Amino acid sequence: MDLETFNIFVLHQNRVKVRDAYISEDKLHKFLNLIIWGHEHECRIKPEFNQQGEYFISQPGKTIFFVIYIWTYKVISEFIFL
Repeated sequence: MDLETFNIFVLHQNRVKVRDAYISEDKLHKFLNLIIWGHEHECRIKPEFNQQGEYFISQPGKTIFFVIYIWTYKVISEFIFL
């Protein structure tokens, strides 16, 4: 990794496959270092390493922390953007 550059890519929604309306992680380029995938229901803020793309993905969840869906059993948001 080139220590003089750090490439961050921010996406809004569509990480989870719903019909064909999503962005597949394998389509993202290896020159990226960190991908922030915003506005998804599930909060996965701790960066997860993607072996195939060799980058990290952080998914902070929805920005409105009080949105709750009955079908969700996981924490929706532990992180609030300011």
